[in-house]
Order: sequence, then structure tokens, then C-alpha cells
Amino acid sequence: MVRMFVFLAILLLSILGLAGAVSAASDAVGTQVVDGSVTVVPETRGVAVVSPPDTTEPSIFSREYWQEIRSWEYWQEGSTNTSRSDIARNFFWAVAAFIGLGLGIFRVVAAHRQARASLSQAKTAYHLAKASLSQAETASEHARFQLETASEQARIAEQRQITNRFSTAVEHLGSEQLPVRLGGIYALWRLVQDSPERDVVSVVDILCAFVRHAPHPPADPVDDESESASKANVKVRPDVQAILNLIGDEGAKYRDHLPSRYRLDLTHAYLRQADFSSAVLSGTKFSFAVLSRAYFMGANLTGARFVGADLSPADLIGAKLTGATLSFANLSQAKLIAANLIEADLSHSNLSSADFSSADLRGADLSGADLSGADLSTANNLTQPQLDSACTRKGEEPPKLPEGLKPPTNICGEE
Repeated sequence: MVRMFVFLAILLLSILGLAGAVSAASDAVGTQVVDGSVTVVPETRGVAVVSPPDTTEPSIFSREYWQEIRSWEYWQEGSTNTSRSDIARNFFWAVAAFIGLGLGIFRVVAAHRQARASLSQAKTAYHLAKASLSQAETASEHARFQLETASEQARIAEQRQITNRFSTAVEHLGSEQLPVRLGGIYALWRLVQDSPERDVVSVVDILCAFVRHAPHPPADPVDDESESASKANVKVRPDVQAILNLIGDEGAKYRDHLPSRYRLDLTHAYLRQADFSSAVLSGTKFSFAVLSRAYFMGANLTGARFVGADLSPADLIGAKLTGATLSFANLSQAKLIAANLIEADLSHSNLSSADFSSADLRGADLSGADLSGADLSTANNLTQPQLDSACTRKGEEPPKLPEGLKPPTNICGEE
């Protein structure tokens, strides 16, 4: 608006300046009308110029015009050069000019007010949008807090439920009824699948402890006249076998969540005639366990420990016993056909009448091992130093050896 007023002021000043210039020119230069046309008579110094009477109407931009119209006589009678119609016409144009100027000013003021109103509306809309954004951020933060709270409450509820399931399953393991114990076993194993990172070690420890120390007597033995013979024929319990199937399953995923140095502990466990076929039990501790007539066909027992374990006459056909420790173990009449015994420790073990057909004995330690009656005729990678470190019982049949190898000369039990 200020710029518009400045523009109008400059325009008005220009008009007044132009009028002054024209008036000045009128004073310096005379004009005459000849036959309806204007003749300019230049001023001549030293020469008297006689001009006819001036009958030309003064210009609206001239000083005389405005001096003339300021007089009262002009409005009453007009002037010699101006008629009343000219006065009316000039007055009309003056009024029109003032009205046009007023309308222009009005339009400028109205446009300015409209612009200010638009700016005010824009500011109001900006503040409203800012307030809406702030409210949206607050609502988002509140929703995130509620979501986190709900998630935490759900996690706590889930952990509480898992704890209750854990406690109930452990209680079922102590039941006298076999179906209830089996239900407890599978309930614990389900926890391993649902929360492996949290419960896998605890569940596996509990199940291994159940195998080592079963809370109730084993299943009824096979009918036999002798109590000792009956005791020797007792098989592994069904609930124990169920645990062995779970922890030895080749496709079980729980191993991925166990610590790298964790080892299953089945020491001193009674596992007679247990079925470990194709089981994956590498590194498992079987020391001093009863494993007579157990089935380890095709089992992965890499690095397992069988110190002092009873494996007579266990079935170890095709078993992988690389780096396994079988020192002082009883492997009498054991079937080690095609077994992998690379770097295995068989020191001071009872290998009498054991079958090593096609077994790989590369680097195996046979020092002090009893080879009486053992079949080593088709064993692979058997060396004379290995045989020289072994022994046979006095009066027993020597082992069957590959061609070119001599039986040990040491007598078991003699230094």
C-alpha cells in the first residue's frame, strides 16, 4: 500500500511539473491562430513584434488557466477564452479524476486488507498445522509407549506361563504312572522348542538327570529262574528311552542353542539294551554307564567318553568313534564292524572276542588293551607297534591278525 501511495504521489508531482513547464513555455513563446491553426512567433531581440489579440484558450496545464478558474467571476461569467460548456466539461473531468483517484485508492486499500487477511489466515493455518503435528507426535509417542507396555506385559505373561508349564512338567516326572511321566517329558521338550534360548540347558540337564537317576523301579524283567539273571536282563525303561530318542535325534535343533562346551551327562546311567541307532551324541559322557547289549549302529559318538563303561556285547557296527575315550571300558564280544576308531583311546580296555572287521584303527591307542580272541584280521591301518603295546590273557586264544602282523607278547595283569 505504501508503494502505491508513493507511485500516486510521484504521478501527481509529474503532472504538476509538466504543467509548470508548459506554463513557462507559454510565457516565453507567443502563439497565434491563423485560419484555425496555431502559429508560434519566436521572441526577437531588438525588434518590436506586434501580435494580434490572443484568443487561444489557455491550456489546462498552464498557470493562467488555474489562476483564472480560482476567481469567482470565472464561475459566474466564464472568461474571454472559455465558455460555460468548457467550464462544465473541465469540471466534469476534474470530478471524474478525483472519483477515479478515490476508487483507485479504495481498491488499493481493499487489496491491502485482503492481502493482510490472507496472510493472517495463512499464519492461522500454519499454527493449526503445527499444533496438529504436535498432537500427532504426542499421540504417536503415547501409542509407542502403550505398545511397549503391552509388549512387555505380554512377555511377562508368556514367561510366567512358561514357568508354570516348566514346574508342572517337572512334577509329572516324579509320577508313579508311566503315561504321566511321558507327558512330563514331552512337555519339557516342548519348552525347548518354544523358548530354546532360555530353557534349553535347564531342560536338557533335567532330562539327563532323570536318565541317570530314574525315580521309580525299571520295567518288569524278563522271566528267569535266577534273580541275578533277571536283573541282568532288565531293559531300559520306556520313559528313559523316550528321552534318549529326543536328545539323540539327528535332526534336533536344540544343539544350536547349547553352549559350545556343553556335554550331555549320562554317567552311571543304566541303559541296558538302549537304542542309540543313528543317534548324534558326540561328546556325550557315558563313563561308568551300563550299556550292555545297547545298539549304537551308525551312531555319531565323536569325542564321547566311555571310561569304565560296560559295552559287552554292545552293537557298534558303523559307529563313528573318532577321538572317543574308551579306556578301561568293557567291550568284550562287542561288534565294532566297520567302526571308525581313528585316534580313539582303547587303553586298558577289555576287547576280548570283539569283532573289528573292517574297522579303522589308525592312530588308536591299544596300550594295555586285552585282545584275547579278538578278530582283527580285516582291520584297517593296524600297526605292529599298536599290537606290541597291547596284551592277551594267559592261556587264551591270541587275536586274529592281518597277514604279516604278530600278536602281542605282553600278558595282561603282569608288569
